[in-house]
Amino acid sequence: MLELQYFGLSDADLETEFFTGSRNHAIPERATLRKILADLKFIYTDTIGAEFAHVSDTEERLWLQTGFKLRRMQRRFSVDEKKNILWQLTAAEGLERYLHTKYVGQKRFSLEAATV
Repeated sequence: MLELQYFGLSDADLETEFFTGSRNHAIPERATLRKILADLKFIYTDTIGAEFAHVSDTEERLWLQTGFKLRRMQRRFSVDEKKNILWQLTAAEGLERYLHTKYVGQKRFSLEAATV
């Protein structure tokens, strides 16, 4: 859906200013199409993602979506922060593997649903 043609737009529209429909202060109320696309690509197609489309309650889903967008636009990790996060995830994954081999068949909670 991030293709211009999907909305009947072209490269000629990239400098046109549009209303963004933003529900938070991290994304301005009006922006050029070029800026809107850059922000959307950063929020939704970068290395961090979130899945909330399955939430059936509209108010709750919009709250999750707004919070995700806000934090993605406000927070950009430095190289050292990224290395630290990777180190911590690697350590936690090692602990999970150990627990799985030591306590086979026991209920555990994985990192797949964890937040950073």
